[in-house]
Amino acid sequence: MGEVKYILIHHEKCPREAFHYRIQSDGTQVALLPEQHRGQHPYSIGIVLDGNFDQEKVPTGILESLKNLVLKLKLKYPDAKIGAHRQIRGDKNTSCPGRLFPLRDVLTWSRTGLLKERDEFIVQDIESQYGP
Repeated sequence: MGEVKYILIHHEKCPREAFHYRIQSDGTQVALLPEQHRGQHPYSIGIVLDGNFDQEKVPTGILESLKNLVLKLKLKYPDAKIGAHRQIRGDKNTSCPGRLFPLRDVLTWSRTGLLKERDEFIVQDIESQYGP
């Protein structure tokens, strides 16, 4: 697949296929496609969320699981940008991941909370390796 440039969020009513991860309605993360394989969009890791977020709000459990997965992916691919399917050139006719998906909140978190969580994870990892 090459360099990962994007982490793209979709919802289950998206007509696309070949996602790397699915987050189920209970927050469970399921790997669908190896990260090194190309999904729907070049240079991207695709995450599909259970639910139709044109008609319903995203459950808190799905959002928390999404943030957890994005954190793991950003540790592997620190330069990858987080975005929504609807932001991709050529796919402007879609609302995916849905009009009710809180994209602005997720992007704000990615610029603030994600960094704090990443740093906490790194400190815990180091302390677990070198602590008493």
